[in-house]
This record gives sequence, structure tokens and C-alpha cells, in this order.
Amino acid sequence: MKSIIIILMFFLSGSICTAQENALEKKIDSLSKVSRAKADFVLSKFDSIKADKILYSISDEKYYVVFKKGCCYSEYYISVDSVGKVKEKRLVKLNKGNKKLFKKAFELHRYRNEFITRVDNPKEVQGNLSYFVVKDISGKRYGEYWLSVITIPIPIDKQLYSYLLTQLLKESTLNKKSN
Repeated sequence: MKSIIIILMFFLSGSICTAQENALEKKIDSLSKVSRAKADFVLSKFDSIKADKILYSISDEKYYVVFKKGCCYSEYYISVDSVGKVKEKRLVKLNKGNKKLFKKAFELHRYRNEFITRVDNPKEVQGNLSYFVVKDISGKRYGEYWLSVITIPIPIDKQLYSYLLTQLLKESTLNKKSN
């Protein structure tokens, strides 16, 4: 009888853990889709630009967008408030030395096709949530993820990640200094 009670308790504890994991997964899934929707809203502000694009954001408030038109690239910094209203949208001065980085970044075969919301066996996970996506001219998504800003390993090219993070932080700091 004692062993039956122990087995029953073990089974029930496993069921409770599974139920909690499922609830957490559903919450993560819904929050990640909110980030996707907000990113799509930001990109809709550029509907007149028919091009492949990269979007990187932190906390669904600060966005860095790169457009590829032929062999040329344009970079934008966008800031939105908590309800999604665009506070600032500005063209960033292009650094011609980034042409190689962007050429590689827009090679779509380098990216996974699924939406990544967690990394198996991460070495580091810290910071606010970030969202990344590459969208081709038809709107198909590549390399899409919703992860903490500091996630190791990061599922995209490290140089691209470093560039986008650095530029986004730099541009958001410029905004604060001008206020």
C-alpha cells in the first residue's frame, strides 16, 4: 500500500509539472506573437519601401531596421511608446564599411525557418527581451526569434547581432541626449 501511495504521488507531481510547463509555453507563445505584431506594425510604416528587411528590437519599444534595395542598404532607428505610437523615426547615417556584413546578413539560406522562443542548453540568458526577423520582399520570415538580449548561443550571425545591438543602443542613447 505504501508503495502505491509513493507511485501515485510521483505520478501526480509529474502531471503538475507538465501542466505548469504547458501554461508557461502558452504564455511565451502569446507574448512572442505580441512582439511579432508590434514589429509588423513598425514595418508597416515603411510599406512604400518594397525590399528585403531586417528588424531587431528590444522590449518592443526600440527598433533598428535595415532595408536592402539591390546592392544598397538603408538603416532606420524607430522608437515607439507603450501603446505603439511612433515617437521617433529617423534615417541612420550609413557606414559604407558594413556592405559585406549586410550582404551576408541578407543571405536567407543562413537562417532557420521556425520561430525561436528558447535555445536548448543556453550558456547565458539575461536582459530584456529582444525580437529579430528577416523578411523577404514577399513577407516570408527568416531567422525569427524572441529571446533575452543576452542569449548565448545566439541563433544568428554574431557579427550581425553585435552590430544591431550596438547600433540600437547607440541610437537610443543619442535620442536621450537630444531631449
